[in-house]
Amino acid sequence: MSVKASEMAIIILYAYCIGSIIYHPTSFVLPNAFRAAGDTKFTMTWSIATMFVVRIGLSNILDLYCHMQIYGIWLAMQIDWIVRSIIFVFRFISGKWHDIRVV
Repeated sequence: MSVKASEMAIIILYAYCIGSIIYHPTSFVLPNAFRAAGDTKFTMTWSIATMFVVRIGLSNILDLYCHMQIYGIWLAMQIDWIVRSIIFVFRFISGKWHDIRVV
């Protein structure tokens, strides 16, 4: 049974909209606040690390072994947002970003 591209797009759009409401503020807006406060090294390191390990690595695993195709890629992206959210919320709570001097 083949799935039409429009049906796939609708499912992916729903997943994106739900994820962007729940995870976008803490996985993208919060790191931008850290960058504005001068905490650039931490945000860059963890953003790149989670993108390669979680998003790219997990999407390959989900496609090769679970045969999820494009759904696996989008699921890996959602999981990447969750992992980033957890990391950046812990960084915010720890307060280490307060100690960085911009000038």
